Parts: sequence; structure tokens; C-alpha cells
Amino acid sequence: MTIHNLGNIEITERQITSALVRAANALGVQVRADASGNPVFPDGMIDAYRPRLDAEAVATFDRNWRPDPLLRIDAERAFEEGRIDALTPGPAGFLRDFDYIHREILEEARPQLNAGMLFPLDTSVPLGAPTHTVRRSVVAGKAKWHNKGEAFPVTKAGYLEEQFRTGFVVCAVDQNFFEGLQIGFAGLQTYRLEADGAIRAIEEFLNDVAFYGDPDRNIYGALTYPHMGKMVLSQRFGGSSTGPQIAAALHALVNTPMIVSGSVFKPNRLVTSEAVHAFLATTPLDSSGGTTTIKEFFLKGQNPTTGIRDIEVAHELSASEMTAHSVGNPAGYHGILAYRDDRRSIAHVLPQRPTFLPIWQSSPIDTLHVAFASTGGIAQSDLGNQILGFVQL
Repeated sequence: MTIHNLGNIEITERQITSALVRAANALGVQVRADASGNPVFPDGMIDAYRPRLDAEAVATFDRNWRPDPLLRIDAERAFEEGRIDALTPGPAGFLRDFDYIHREILEEARPQLNAGMLFPLDTSVPLGAPTHTVRRSVVAGKAKWHNKGEAFPVTKAGYLEEQFRTGFVVCAVDQNFFEGLQIGFAGLQTYRLEADGAIRAIEEFLNDVAFYGDPDRNIYGALTYPHMGKMVLSQRFGGSSTGPQIAAALHALVNTPMIVSGSVFKPNRLVTSEAVHAFLATTPLDSSGGTTTIKEFFLKGQNPTTGIRDIEVAHELSASEMTAHSVGNPAGYHGILAYRDDRRSIAHVLPQRPTFLPIWQSSPIDTLHVAFASTGGIAQSDLGNQILGFVQL
């Protein structure tokens, strides 16, 4: 029998029996043998002497540790640097289980938050860079008929650069070694929940940064990015506005970048709050009859190749959320974000996805397991592809 536990230890039945026999001998418990020579332990021994049995088991299994090569290299490096995340002597072998849980959590698929589904990632900024630069090209020139003796027209290109900051996001888990021994496997499960919660907390923080940023830190989100066009839709979604009027207002919003730029810029994705989407998806275009909704009518009017194919939902665009994060929306107005879905137009700068730092010993029996990520907020190089509309229900 071979058992693979959380720490990737190979344990045989013989090793388990050996650990129990040594524990019984140390405790003065009489162990007899059956007809086949196998030890027979007194009833209740395991429950009565569980702490001593646990200690013997840890000592036995630690001598039979089989980490993969990458973990062994990390262990040697950690030992040289004075860290305790991979020490193998004695009961410290439990810490290997934490390493395994870290790796398991980071590889686990989680429900994607809105920013991850909507905005492309830019991981080109190196980890530790205090700033990142957004560089926009500006080209001017025109062509004309060629006439003999006349000079040729030329184009001129220039660049506009803006620098934005990056920042680290952290969350940690405290682990007491003695508590881990006392509650055994349940302790590992508790730790796993706490470590998973730390990663999730960082992911939710990054999601907020992608939408709202932190302008005080010179980090901006998709809804607070400087210079992005904003527009208040004149038609109220509801009340006296008709379905065709509301659809026309939506078309005016998404067509504004194309008209202003002379067809250079054009969004291909549209995101609204839940309340706005519910109104558009359930309200008939014609109140006097028919089953076509405003949403269906709007989408039929979009270019099937380069236009908007669906209206997506993000609660971050609700009136209360945007007001709480100082987006600048008029009171009670929801947001409608139209943008071009490519990394030059809009991208979440993420030098480091959520991960764990090496385990740090904060006291002789306590360890601190820190998770962190690095973000630079949202970058928009081709700024004209985005526009944020405000609408009242």
C-alpha cells in the first residue's frame, strides 16, 4: 500500500506500522503479535496516545520525503537564505504541506471576475518597476495630386508619453505550528481555506483597481482613466422615452468615437450595469405590440463583423458603485462603457499575478504566509476607442 498525502510523501503500510510500534514502546504499551507475526495494538491505544503517535509518524515520514526536483532546489536555497519554508528535519516537514497547498491554490481554476473577462492583460512591465509608460503615436500628413516641379507632401510622426505608477497588493495568513499539530489534517484544510481566501481577496482588489484605479496613487482604472471621452445620454431609459429613441441614443454613444476620429477609432464591446441590461433586454421596442426588445433592435443595427455583438454586464457600472468610487457620474446615473477589445486600446497592466512569497518565520512557532500581486491599473494607448456613457433609469 502506498499513500500520497498533501505533501507528496510516499508512505507504505510498513512505515505506518513501524511508527506505531515505536510509539507503543516509548509509551510502555504492550504490543503482541498475531499468528502471522503482525503486531496487534491494544484497543483504544491510538485515540488515547494520539499526540505521541503523531510525533512518531511525522519523524518517520519526514525521513521518507520525496519532493520533486524543483521543490528540492527551492529547499536548498531557502536553507541558505535562512528561511524555513522548506526545512525538512524533524516536525518542520509539515511546512511542505503548505508549499503544496500554495501550488494547488495557484493552479486552481476560479470563477473569473469581471475585469478578467472584459479587459486584456498586459504582462510586459517587469516586476518591481515603480512606473510604466503609456506611449501614444501621433501622425499628421496628407496626400495630393502630383504636379511637375512641386514638392512632395510628407507625414510627420511624434509620440506622447505618460507615466503611471505600479503598486503591490498584499494579504497574509498566520499559521501557528502547535495549532497545526493539534488539529492535524483539519488544520491543513483550515489553512487551505485561509490561503485561498488571501488569493481571492487580492483578486477582488485587482478587479476594483482595473475598474476604478486609485488616482491618489497615479494608478487609473477603465472608468477613471484621464482623457477618456464621456457622454451623458439625453434619453432616460424609461419614462417618456420610446424604444427607438433609446436605441438611437445607444447608437449615438458607440458611434461617437468613429465619427470624431473619421473612422479611425471604433469600439466593438459594450458593457452596462445589471439594471440597465435588464431594462434593455426585457423592454419591447414598440410598446404597442411586438416581441423585439430594445437590445435586439440595437444589436441588429451593428456591423456583424466589426461592430458590437452583445451587451455585457458588470455590476461595477451601477450608479451606486461608480459614485462610491468617485468616477464622476451624475447622481443616480449608471454607466455604459464602449471600448475596443485589444491590448493597445485597453489593457490591465499586471506585472505579477497573485502568488505567494516564501514562508516567513515571525516567531519560534509562528509563520506568516504572504500572498501578493503587482498592478499598474489600466493602460490605454489608442485612447480614442473608448467612451463612457451615463444614463438614468
